[in-house]
Amino acid sequence: MTINKLLTLLTSLLSILSFGQNKIYYDTQGKETTKEKHDNNKNGLPVNGASIEGKQQKNYKNGELVSIDYYKDKGYDDELRDLQYTEYYTKDQLIKVSYYTFKIIEDMQPSYTGFYNNEKPYNGYFISPETLIDNIHLVDYYENGIRLYQYSFDFLEQLDNFTKLLYDQRTIFKDGKVTTGYRYLSDKGLLLRLRYLNGKINLIEMNGFGMHAFNRNTIEYVNDEVIIKDFSSPLYLKIFKKSQYLDIELYDQNGKVDIKKPKEVADKTPNSNKIYYLEDNTIKSYNTIVLSEEYYNELRDNYKSQETLHTFYSFHPFNTQTPEEFFTEHANQFETVLNATAALKSADKESKERLQIDITEKLSTKNKDNNNQFGFLKYNDKGEPSEGTEITKVGSTYKIDFYINDRKVKTTTYKNLEELKKKDPLTELINIYNN
Repeated sequence: MTINKLLTLLTSLLSILSFGQNKIYYDTQGKETTKEKHDNNKNGLPVNGASIEGKQQKNYKNGELVSIDYYKDKGYDDELRDLQYTEYYTKDQLIKVSYYTFKIIEDMQPSYTGFYNNEKPYNGYFISPETLIDNIHLVDYYENGIRLYQYSFDFLEQLDNFTKLLYDQRTIFKDGKVTTGYRYLSDKGLLLRLRYLNGKINLIEMNGFGMHAFNRNTIEYVNDEVIIKDFSSPLYLKIFKKSQYLDIELYDQNGKVDIKKPKEVADKTPNSNKIYYLEDNTIKSYNTIVLSEEYYNELRDNYKSQETLHTFYSFHPFNTQTPEEFFTEHANQFETVLNATAALKSADKESKERLQIDITEKLSTKNKDNNNQFGFLKYNDKGEPSEGTEITKVGSTYKIDFYINDRKVKTTTYKNLEELKKKDPLTELINIYNN
């Protein structure tokens, strides 16, 4: 026998075996039959009975499809198949669905049912197209075609219980918008959650997933303070109002952590950083000496959190915002991402390009009237400009020299302060890096 003939024979045998494994028929008493012996079929399907294909069992009555059972695994033993949900049909139209894989703490039931109108969710519970992580979906609740609630849970509390999920967090909607509870963005190793109370965000949670790593960072507004936490470290930050400016302190489980802070030094001090900021409609600056690398590395190794320490040491000390304003500025940027993601999913190509430009502008916008950082300049060990933006006032105009790797790469002149505020030198520096 030639190789070609052998391959042809094997292909034919595999197709026969596959057919026998993937499709089995049952009569109305639940007894297995074969297609050849099934004398009550129509177009190869049972008139009264069921057919199993892979993870689906289609149930027929009087020649019409009445329901489809969806199982977790393939197989034909009811005890092993693990029923996930069932869809019900009338005249080939989807009318309702029942789920068996989750429990909602505030409404405990053996199963949860949702009713359709024109095959769209109308009343009851439905698995949402939105996911929490991986293939774990949120659950929506509808009344008269309007989504009122969405249910979820903290996946860290149920890592070992994904067979019967307990949904204990409820999001409340009004006019299609979240008023209380969480909103979600899940994509490519990232889960972003924003928590709302009375229509305002009070918690930002960022979850990052790697091959063998996970981390969670949270920014929360509570009791007129902003609390920043890092899941991987005992350290956390408190931002609060002190005199006319915001202040920041570092804490661990034992209380406040007393560590060295960068001290203010004279302009052009070798290895110092200059920070430009806006106060009383005037650009001002201050210089700080950089911490020694040895001290910084010791802190990082002791507390296992470079990100928290970086936030602590880079905090702008002349910010006149309130803690709520500071938090809201960050929350608005994250909310922009969520709103834009929803808009981009349904936009055409031209609209997506306009939206992406709008998103970039919104995310780069800073509230400079509250003394946000306006620019920065690093000095090398000779006290010469090395990296960043050097801002010089010349009469009523402003000149900005841009430095990268000890070299001046660009100079821009602005007519007045208002023009400078609109252009934002930090954004221009980023564009120089990118090009």
